[in-house]
Amino acid sequence: MKFELLNTNYDLSLIDRLLEIRNIKDKEKFLNPTWKNSWYDPFLLSDMQKSIDRIISAIKNNERIIVFGDYDVDGVTSTYVVFYFLYKILNYKNVSIRLPSRQDGYWIRGFHLDELKQKNVSLIITVDNWITAVEEVSYAKSLGMDLIITDHHTPLEVLPDAYSIINPKLWNYPFKDLAWVGVAFKLISALANRLNLSKLSKEKLINYFLPIVAIWTVADCVPLIDENRFLVKKWLEIINNSKKRPPNIDNLISYLKLKEVDSYHIWFVIGPRLNASGRIHKPDNSFQVLFQHSKSVQEKYLDLLEEMNKQRQNTQSDILKEIEEKIDLNENILLAVGDFHEWVIWIVAGRLSEKYNKPAIVLSVQKDKNQAVGSCRSPLYFSIIELLNKIWEEGILERYWGHAQAGGLTINLDNLDKFKQLLKKYWEDILPDNLEKILFVDTELLKQDFLSEDIQNLDLLSPFWEQNPKPVFLIKDVKVVKVDVVGKQNNHIKILAEKDWIQFNILKWSGLSLLEKLKSSDKLSVIVNWEKDSFNGGFYFKLIDFI
Repeated sequence: MKFELLNTNYDLSLIDRLLEIRNIKDKEKFLNPTWKNSWYDPFLLSDMQKSIDRIISAIKNNERIIVFGDYDVDGVTSTYVVFYFLYKILNYKNVSIRLPSRQDGYWIRGFHLDELKQKNVSLIITVDNWITAVEEVSYAKSLGMDLIITDHHTPLEVLPDAYSIINPKLWNYPFKDLAWVGVAFKLISALANRLNLSKLSKEKLINYFLPIVAIWTVADCVPLIDENRFLVKKWLEIINNSKKRPPNIDNLISYLKLKEVDSYHIWFVIGPRLNASGRIHKPDNSFQVLFQHSKSVQEKYLDLLEEMNKQRQNTQSDILKEIEEKIDLNENILLAVGDFHEWVIWIVAGRLSEKYNKPAIVLSVQKDKNQAVGSCRSPLYFSIIELLNKIWEEGILERYWGHAQAGGLTINLDNLDKFKQLLKKYWEDILPDNLEKILFVDTELLKQDFLSEDIQNLDLLSPFWEQNPKPVFLIKDVKVVKVDVVGKQNNHIKILAEKDWIQFNILKWSGLSLLEKLKSSDKLSVIVNWEKDSFNGGFYFKLIDFI
């Protein structure tokens, strides 16, 4: 395995070496984020004041308000945050939601706007991905409806002619990488401040909404630094304190039998289930899981999500297998085009990219519309949004959106051949110098590190996720003292290891194939993750590989 040590300055403490790698300048703010040092004024966001004035005016005049979301988990969670605040906290009853089905596709459509006009809607608050919906926004304006767009995606040169646009990438907001649900939380926080809510209501605001904010902040793969880190860290404090968490989240955690929740559980356990309903059926089931506080009612919806999640897992496995058998895996950018289920292609694209260390684009063909809807994923060395920006300039995409490592697009089927040509053309422009997959190792652990308090306190750096991954360490000349087979199915191994007379545990899940190597080796050098031991206290290492 080829690896690269990121910090070899052993004059620094272990935690300081890790912070330097992550380019953290303010140690206190990162390790101990607070409302005072990590929360930015919501009114610094573009058009926030204008948006708040419009919403308050609509409430005073009893106007019909619609919160328009998406069918995936960020659309559902964001819709919940804004709707619940208006409907429950402010007790404003002339507000509804609209969650399009996957058949409707992303974006607000003309027929949606016609439908809302017939229902006398005068104000639409849209969530996620509307920053490029220029034509749809113009049509809404022609119908006499105001749109407040809240988004976090990179805007195009031409902005929609909306009543207002709240986006951290516009103006001079201090942190550009808020997840959309974070933008939603900013919106209701600004409303709460403007309306002078009581201290009790503001406390309810935090306890009710921060859990939802954290779920999609992690699931949206935005950088878990700065304000995002604070929001997730604060939420984990709430969710892991059963006295503070609201009933809907308490019921969800109990149903999933989770004892202690971290970013791993959000990504692999909670997020996929909330996402499954919109991907397979309708997003309403996921919304009801958040909206309902009755345990018996909520469990009915959770049972449905569990079934749909299993169906989603089976479908994505079938599609991944089909793609791997059909496409040329030697291409620089992996492109799959077919009659795939649109609601799982983003996961499949991610699996392809991770497995082959290449950009991957999966297009789901919709013959009835003569178009394909695509999902894109990429390793760190390649920018998806840069690629899509270049292709957009060629005039062949209907619409697109995304970030550096993830994106989506809609394209007319007549332009597919041209699209394939442009992938090859622009690959060269964005191509980095070195494509070989390298494992980046934070630093080597020396005797001084094992003897310091830092090794016990690395959980201070949590929550771990995008741009703040779990620490990866090199440990040289490890003596294998003892090897045990563990686990209910006896398929994991536990190594009692020793270095410089200091003993520690290394675990390898599904590691039976390594038994002979371990028993026949005197000393080994290993690459490991540091893991908190929630059951026994302290920590252990998870084996990544030998060198």
